[in-house]
Amino acid sequence: MKVLVQSLLVMTFLAGAAFAQVKELNAEMSLAGKQTSAGIYDATVAETQGNTFVLDSSDSRFSSTLLTVSFDFLNDVDYDNGNEISGGEWNLAIYKGGQYRGSIYGKITGGYIRWANSQDLRLTDAYLSILGGTGGFEDTPECEAYLRAETILSNNQTSVVITGMPL
Repeated sequence: MKVLVQSLLVMTFLAGAAFAQVKELNAEMSLAGKQTSAGIYDATVAETQGNTFVLDSSDSRFSSTLLTVSFDFLNDVDYDNGNEISGGEWNLAIYKGGQYRGSIYGKITGGYIRWANSQDLRLTDAYLSILGGTGGFEDTPECEAYLRAETILSNNQTSVVITGMPL
């Protein structure tokens, strides 16, 4: 009987730990890094493909995170909104105590890119579809998040704020 009670306690603890991985559905995180590729223009479809950022951060929840975002955008300018983002993918790798804990990943479902008056500052607003996770984040629910990026084009420095990431 004692072994049965101990087994039930261990199973309850493990189940609670699995559910505790996703703490807050509206978490906001800030990251900084570089635009590593401006993308390649494909004239056959008037689209720039593979515009990529690599960014990292650290906060009280994790020792570090590494976000890779790659998206495509149409080169036909909508003068009210900018260039429309036509798709893409992203991956957030999460580390704690120097150990890889897992990733959260998904698709980019839309958004816009706009250039500020100086033409050296680009603003990116993208909608992220969260499709799942790996490692300690396998139980990440499918949901939506919002990404706002500012890139200084002269040096490719990029800062990003993501709202709605399930952390």
